Amino acid sequence: MSVSQDLQKNRTLLYEKMRDRLETITSINRRLVSFQANKHVPLYRWFKYKEGFSTALVHYFLEPTMNSRSR
Repeated sequence: MSVSQDLQKNRTLLYEKMRDRLETITSINRRLVSFQANKHVPLYRWFKYKEGFSTALVHYFLEPTMNSRSR
């Protein structure tokens, strides 16, 4: 078995194992995940770190956590 086939087999096994925990969130798109969403945000548009996440995505994940802590 080639390395590529082995990787694909392992990926499939992992997918099958985690299938019931995965969900698709349609409100999160490629632009929101990448730096592209920061292009129009003051101050953040100065930072060209391509591996960074958009501020909107960070807020998306932190706001529910912050809201549950205040209860």
